[in-house]
Amino acid sequence: ENPAERKALESYYTVRQFALIWIRDDRLTGNAKAAIARLKNASVDALDASDYPAPDFAGATTADALAAADIRLTQSILTFVGRPHRAEPRRRGSRLRLAYARAGRHSQAYSRGQRRQRRLQRLQSAA
Repeated sequence: ENPAERKALESYYTVRQFALIWIRDDRLTGNAKAAIARLKNASVDALDASDYPAPDFAGATTADALAAADIRLTQSILTFVGRPHRAEPRRRGSRLRLAYARAGRHSQAYSRGQRRQRRLQRLQSAA
């Protein structure tokens, strides 16, 4: 686990007063479903989907379990976005894929920690 990433996640959730990113009204958001589907199909980008585990939200029945699943999904997305993968302009139908493409264009201008923080903010604004 990356200490800088962990600190950024802690700060992000603290600023949001620990509000969940991927759950609204006790349901997965559309962006959460899209992100999980994208992670499960990482092989499209010649990546191993097992490197980006999607948590089992259905099995998370307590507030603590939901919070842990929310954080795990965020971590998997950050890991996925941080890895190079090919751009497919014709597949940019969702805002999430577009966020990946935009993040990729600017990745060399920022340090790794700054890139991940910006990506997290972009993903949250799309959620």
